[in-house]
Amino acid sequence: MRAIQTAETIADSIGAKVVPDERLNERSRGIYEGRVQSEVRSEFQPRFAALDDDMNGGESLRSIAERVGAFTREMVEKHMGHTVMVVGHSGVNPLVIGELIDLEPERAIAEVRQGNDEVYKLEVSSNGAVAIWKLIPEDRLEQL
Repeated sequence: MRAIQTAETIADSIGAKVVPDERLNERSRGIYEGRVQSEVRSEFQPRFAALDDDMNGGESLRSIAERVGAFTREMVEKHMGHTVMVVGHSGVNPLVIGELIDLEPERAIAEVRQGNDEVYKLEVSSNGAVAIWKLIPEDRLEQL
């Protein structure tokens, strides 16, 4: 819901239309859904990063990577040469980027980080090459 609200705020300011896509929904965390992450971190983190663990009734990393990958491939195919903004969750956006630069899902979620106040700009050329910029707030320039 937060991603939709963010997308609507941005779209309103630039006169664009929001097109929600369920393939960008956050990953279901099974038995960890709704629990405070700090309380279950040691048990949750290894399971979250495992490719085929659905965390007892949730969604496996493989499953979310497949649906996010399908969205990403379709978006590139349909909108090549146009500007598209994707607003998603921190568990989804690394998989979008991973799909574009051919990272395995486990590596994408481990290495692609995005805070709530950070934006990635990606350009996909007609030959499939991807250029990536990460925009971060000025007060966090030490991360560079």
